[in-house]
Amino acid sequence: MGAKLARRIPLAGVAFDFVDEEEVGADLGELAAFVLQHAKSRDDAHLLLHPVDVLSPLFVNGLRSIAAGKPIALFFDTYEETSHLVEPWVIAILGGSYGQTPQNVLLTLAGRYPLDSNVWAPNESLLDLIELQPLSDAEATKYLAKKGITDPERVRDINDLAQGVPIRLVSLVIGDPSDPQPSDTVVDRVLRSVSGDLRKVAIDAAIPRLLNRDIAEAIFGEDSKAFDWLLTMPFVEDVSDGWIYHSVIRREFLEYARRESPNRCLTVHKVLAEYHDERRKSSSKSGDHAQSARHSREAFYHLLSFQYRIALPGALTACIRIWNFDPTGARPWATTIRDAEGDADLVHGVEGWGEAWTRAIDEVEGGRYQSAIALFSRLLASELLEEEARIEALEARSHLYRDQDRFSAALEDIAAAEALAPRNARLPYLRAGVRLEAREFEAALQDCEKALGMLAPDNPNYLTVRVMYVRIAKEVLEPLDALELIDEILAEADQHPGALTIRGQIHRDLKVTSQAVEDFEELLRISPPSGHKAWKEIGLTYAAANNFLEAERAFQRALEAHPRCGHCWRQLARIYVQVKKEDEVVECLTETCADFDDPGLRAYRGFALFSVRLLHRARDELQSAVLEEPTMPEGHLWLAKTLIDLKELDDADSHLQEALRLQPAWPSALAARGYLRYSADRYREAEEDWRRVEELSPGEMAPIAPADRGLCLAKLGELDRAIENFDKALERREHPAILYNRAVAETLRSGIGPARPHLLERAERALEAESESPLVRSYGCAGLLAVKGEADEAFVALAKAMEDDAEVTAAWAPTDPAWSGLRNDPRFRKVLGTLVNPEARWQ
Repeated sequence: MGAKLARRIPLAGVAFDFVDEEEVGADLGELAAFVLQHAKSRDDAHLLLHPVDVLSPLFVNGLRSIAAGKPIALFFDTYEETSHLVEPWVIAILGGSYGQTPQNVLLTLAGRYPLDSNVWAPNESLLDLIELQPLSDAEATKYLAKKGITDPERVRDINDLAQGVPIRLVSLVIGDPSDPQPSDTVVDRVLRSVSGDLRKVAIDAAIPRLLNRDIAEAIFGEDSKAFDWLLTMPFVEDVSDGWIYHSVIRREFLEYARRESPNRCLTVHKVLAEYHDERRKSSSKSGDHAQSARHSREAFYHLLSFQYRIALPGALTACIRIWNFDPTGARPWATTIRDAEGDADLVHGVEGWGEAWTRAIDEVEGGRYQSAIALFSRLLASELLEEEARIEALEARSHLYRDQDRFSAALEDIAAAEALAPRNARLPYLRAGVRLEAREFEAALQDCEKALGMLAPDNPNYLTVRVMYVRIAKEVLEPLDALELIDEILAEADQHPGALTIRGQIHRDLKVTSQAVEDFEELLRISPPSGHKAWKEIGLTYAAANNFLEAERAFQRALEAHPRCGHCWRQLARIYVQVKKEDEVVECLTETCADFDDPGLRAYRGFALFSVRLLHRARDELQSAVLEEPTMPEGHLWLAKTLIDLKELDDADSHLQEALRLQPAWPSALAARGYLRYSADRYREAEEDWRRVEELSPGEMAPIAPADRGLCLAKLGELDRAIENFDKALERREHPAILYNRAVAETLRSGIGPARPHLLERAERALEAESESPLVRSYGCAGLLAVKGEADEAFVALAKAMEDDAEVTAAWAPTDPAWSGLRNDPRFRKVLGTLVNPEARWQ
């Protein structure tokens, strides 16, 4: 939660009307401290902080115990509403993530919509889809006979209205079947034998989403008998905190209410909006924030239902504010807007705002951002937002862009927000964070200085900005200068978590290991929820000091707080490689996995082995991991990367396709697929993948060597962009192969002009260096002669390269742009001989 506060709204004070930052942070901190202090063991603490991870294996173990003597059935109803919470857990149970599930367990998932085929494909063999059709007339007649209704005319009349829907059939049995009218609806028939007062009660009670005695009293007064009668109706269902109408029947009652008396319907919505608003105020005063938030949502549901255009901006603003605090926390509000739009039939021909919010939340939870960006773009293009909400929407979209490393787009949104609120200190602060990630340190420092100039020194946010300033400054200052700045802050606030973290990092840079560890241990003491980060920093500190035993212990403690931290697994593997043999590395990682009883960690073990280049071991682990947990996209991605490095490209391709099926438009997987396609000489497809990655998340391009992309572009004839990438590569290091390709691309683009000889000579000098292999020298010399058009000398040099290594030369030359002008010369094939392969690639 602290990370979300720091990242989303560092200067906001109160985040939104229903959640107080300081109170929430204090409550969570106290809870974590209580857990850690009172837990009698590490297992107790893990249970209380991670109950699902701890209890699920015990649950499965219990299933196995019971299933030894009898079959078991588990039922999940209303799956369309609960799947976002239940589905990942159910799939993990089926996949064995919490232990082997017994074979004689039957799971029944009942919902209004089919299961997502993408999510459930790995379990297809276990599924039996039962699509419930309407009851046949014979089935319905048999039911009516059991209820004593056998008159053929009456049976036919009820069946015509029920249309085979069970809840309609059950409800119609309570009505008076005499004298049916052609225009009768289910509601007409259900209420035909009901008195006028009770009829009004039944119709009005369908309007709220949840019903209890207090809500009923607000609608139709203190008539407890009417409420007791309502609870006897077959379409009224008991839920945990009240009663609800069955969704099918409620929809018909709502349509009937709008048709019979639209003014009465609006009046009830108005009454309920006022009731929930009053309850919101009283809950807020008593400090019951959960109830206050629930009543706020219900008030907005009814406001939207009778004053949609007036209430919609407020509901959207609430969603934006909660999203900026925690995107998933906006789900109840998204559902509220969606329900109001659907129940009151408010949206026609376009996607409702509630549906748009719900889809954005679902996709962000899966690491995908396009729907969320589209949502906020739609909001900002509308006229629904007041200025403050518009600023917050711009901030939200800037965070989405920043998370994708689209820094220029993020900065544009912050600039647009700043144009609306030039004195808002939060905006230059946010811009400093973006520029820090973009490594524009000087500009980031200027933004911090601007924010500090807007805040009084006694403002609590003043200290937050100063900490950010030092965090940036330590990237450009000498460590001792940065340490002096952070000590000044800690002299004023000796328990500031961010400042302690930075000081620990500076002490580590200064190689003062003991003081760095002291800082991180103090962070652990004052902020227990920061346990994972603190232990990871301690591990990095000991590793930097070559104290591998203490580093190992620290990373293991970090994994106790966050077992699926890829960074910690990678660091552990690096430590083991330093001090152990290959077999011992695998054994130690296996033992660490066993400590957590999470079969899904096998994929992380494979990732750790891949990161230390134990590729065959990594492949074995990851292949087993994706069999055990086939719906884990990371497992397929890591396995694909391993297979690419092992040159097993076909298998790598299949796992990348599976990763992208499980998580569509995933930048990491697209970047890897681009590399695979590049490795297979599919240059156009590779470049299409990499272009898409740049659109979605430019930071994911970091593993793609600019030299490789430059060569890919050169082979596609996009020489300007190829040269840009070669120049980026040369900024990192001056390698002869990069200089060669840069010179070739420049010469092909501009010909032999005044500047070309200098580039060619520079490449020639690098190739002639004694450190280069004879093949590199001879082949590079041949290519430079070819690009200059000196054909006779070029073919002599190419023949020399064939003498040095015929197979490699014959693989390089056919796709090397340097030979594009001489490839049709008969001497080209003659020199390369039978080894030439037109599909070969230049590496």
